[in-house]
Amino acid sequence: KTTEGTDGAPALLDQRRVPIPQATGRGSAEFANFLKSELNSFCGPNKKQRLWAVMSAARVEVHHIRIPKVPKKQIENVVYWTVKKESPFDEKENIFDYEVLGEVVEQGIAKLAVMYYTAPKEEIEETKKLFSHAGWSLTGLSITPFAVQNIFRTQWIPGYEGTAASLFIGNDFSRIDIYA
Repeated sequence: KTTEGTDGAPALLDQRRVPIPQATGRGSAEFANFLKSELNSFCGPNKKQRLWAVMSAARVEVHHIRIPKVPKKQIENVVYWTVKKESPFDEKENIFDYEVLGEVVEQGIAKLAVMYYTAPKEEIEETKKLFSHAGWSLTGLSITPFAVQNIFRTQWIPGYEGTAASLFIGNDFSRIDIYA
């Protein structure tokens, strides 16, 4: 649970870790009731709170590209068409988003570094339905690497300098994320 701090940055109010009952399937009515009960207990009755969830990163594709430095109003088109050319994706099955990371110089030419990702619409819709069945609507979804990145960006770990790595070893995939 966060709020806006006096300096405008997010401030952590509370956190909770709750084990999911083993016999509860993610799409079951029991899980929806469990989720509803836990969210009501933690968030209270105000359903207008901005609620974010983390989804599996297993099927989310994250890539980096560099595009020519163009006016701000042209960035979206340049990113979209560069990605469509370099690594096409099916817009009916995936969502696409990006973040401009900043200006870089490549062989003496100013360019923009961009991180983009695609995520399966089906998984996003399933997660949104899961929360909807529990009586809550989601403001957004993220993946763990982006959530950790935000912890560093908001400087919730004060005075931390250097590079950090996160290693996830799962049953179906593994992932190493580096933060600098």
